[in-house]
Amino acid sequence: MRNTTNHKHNDERWSVGMTLLWAILIIFVTQFFVAMAVLQINASLLGLSIANSEAIIKQMPNAAMQVVIVGGTVGILMIYGIVRLKHGSSILQYLPFRAVSVRQIFVWLTAGSLVMMGSGLVFRALGLEESQEMNSLLGGVTSKPLMYIALVLAAPLFEELLVRGFMLSGFERIKHSEAESLAVFATAFLWTVIHAQYNAREMFQVFLLGIVLGFARLKTNSLITPILMHVV
Repeated sequence: MRNTTNHKHNDERWSVGMTLLWAILIIFVTQFFVAMAVLQINASLLGLSIANSEAIIKQMPNAAMQVVIVGGTVGILMIYGIVRLKHGSSILQYLPFRAVSVRQIFVWLTAGSLVMMGSGLVFRALGLEESQEMNSLLGGVTSKPLMYIALVLAAPLFEELLVRGFMLSGFERIKHSEAESLAVFATAFLWTVIHAQYNAREMFQVFLLGIVLGFARLKTNSLITPILMHVV
């Protein structure tokens, strides 16, 4: 059972509104400024205009992986700085890296896998296929180590620290008897919006997985669980 004493008394976390504003800033900086800077460097190598970012990514899929790695690194540093900026706030309160039993991890990994496989089977039965754009992009990446660092390390770490860490902790302050559940659904929705590059079927699966990841974070009181699930 979770210890909520610190949440109810002497709660020094950012307000719900400020949490959302900070999250938007982090996403804007990492997905726009950092992305544009990385693409600009790659564009100069190709002699292309930065305005044609899609062409850059298609011709240099590695650039997309670089964006994920650099953006994720900058984002993690921003999260740490913003938490420390709030007087009296605790890193552990926002980013709880507490030990989790193997049994708990196995249970939540199984739950996440069942949700993804089950929804996938339903969508296939309905004739809704996966988008091939992402597969095409990944197939063009020439550096497999770069791809694995981006997708198995940088993306899961950054997204979980931001969504199930910083945002979920802040949204728990919603003044409602079901604050935790509302926080899970709100963060799952915002996490889905971030993945606008996917089609509608895939975005719905992202939303479902976001709900499972959110409850995994709450029930185990640790970010280790959703991070491992995200990696898998």
